[in-house]
Amino acid sequence: MQGNLTKFRVISLTLAIWCANCSAQADAGSVDTVKTVAGLMGISKVDRMRIDSVTFTVQLAGYDFDKLYGLRYLYYTESGSRDRPSGRVLMEDFIGGASDTPSIALYDFRKGRPEVVQITDKLDVENVRWRPDAVLLEVDDQWYEFKRGKLSRLN
Repeated sequence: MQGNLTKFRVISLTLAIWCANCSAQADAGSVDTVKTVAGLMGISKVDRMRIDSVTFTVQLAGYDFDKLYGLRYLYYTESGSRDRPSGRVLMEDFIGGASDTPSIALYDFRKGRPEVVQITDKLDVENVRWRPDAVLLEVDDQWYEFKRGKLSRLN
């Protein structure tokens, strides 16, 4: 009995640490906001799908800086909390639907103006870890590093 309790505590602690380091948010209806170090980032559903197939626009201070084409999206914030401003946001845009791999972009707000860096459209991210100079992406129990504009597989 004591062994099972210890095992339960270890598993609970591991899950708590993992959940504290990873915060993913899915699309939240017609408008979603994210606190960033440069101000509030807004994600708004367009009223009617436009001719260019845009379904969501992403804004900072009322100005569009990116467009999402999928019917849904998922994002990971560097801060790990909706209450704290984030310097970077990883955005997954499910352009081909839930069954296709999403298009992944990194939004960097640390210099004030949002910088949008396309990462890949070939990976379905399961987990994200943040480093000061890189982003680690877990896909099928394999880790990848995105650093200085390059995506590389870690051994």
